[in-house]
Amino acid sequence: MFEIRLKKRWLNPAFFQSESLAKVSFQARLLFQGLWCGAEQTKDNVLGLDGNTMGLIIDKPIILGSLLFPYDNKVNIDKHLNELNHIGSIVRYEAEGCRCIWIPRFRVLQPLHPNEKRTLIPPPSKEIQEKHAEQNSHIDQTESPAKLKPEIEPTDDIPYQEIIDDLNKRRKAKKPFTVTDGVKKLINGRWAEGFRLEDFIYVHSVKCDEWLGGKIEKFIRPITLYNANKFQSYINERSPKQIENTEKFIKEATCPKCENVGPIIYDLDDMAEAKRFTGKDPIYKAGTVSMTCGVDTCRHYWLIS
Repeated sequence: MFEIRLKKRWLNPAFFQSESLAKVSFQARLLFQGLWCGAEQTKDNVLGLDGNTMGLIIDKPIILGSLLFPYDNKVNIDKHLNELNHIGSIVRYEAEGCRCIWIPRFRVLQPLHPNEKRTLIPPPSKEIQEKHAEQNSHIDQTESPAKLKPEIEPTDDIPYQEIIDDLNKRRKAKKPFTVTDGVKKLINGRWAEGFRLEDFIYVHSVKCDEWLGGKIEKFIRPITLYNANKFQSYINERSPKQIENTEKFIKEATCPKCENVGPIIYDLDDMAEAKRFTGKDPIYKAGTVSMTCGVDTCRHYWLIS
């Protein structure tokens, strides 16, 4: 009835310092990360007691094992799910005849895209949520929002001025932003999450290309661009200029073995993205000038000189 589809997710370094997760096996910790990739959030009008949408996934150990541990068939998924359930990292429950898993801190662990697909999996009852909250009120603070979105003290190692200068240069506004304590706090948060100068510059480039001259130009500002829940999604975007430039790299290549002719793209990292540009399956290996024929009976691999 319900499918499990794996998605790209975000991992904070604070995960490795969690005292509660230190109580479970390595396999259980890896499984916990895998559950994030399969979990989907509830509808906006289906909120937990904490006021957030919930992360849910169907509780099917066999399917989870095939998706998350395809080369390790001896991993006991059910056992490791019970480990995570015991420490409160997940809650296993039944609703409407389905066995389900609820990840209580999913919205703390993952900054999700607002357009991400929402689930129809039945959520845990209010009683289940209240029981979990009561039993896990002592959960270690390593997994708290403050830790998962860490702040660090201002330091000369962070190029605050260079970041803001780049933003001001791209905005071309008469009144430039300055390096205030509030701006430093925003940059600190993203810096502590592992982002660096080139990431800030990339976000400036993408959003200025998209928003300058439009109705939402006013949102080209630190409080919006460096937002903890949006910054990573901006990192994964491509600007209109990038898309336009990418289209110029679409060419035709002929397979030397079967003579099939198909499109190639030199600079995309995703086959699905390439297909959106071409309208058909491309024959190429992204980021290189090596090709793989798209004909199933051929699949010839060759280099373009």
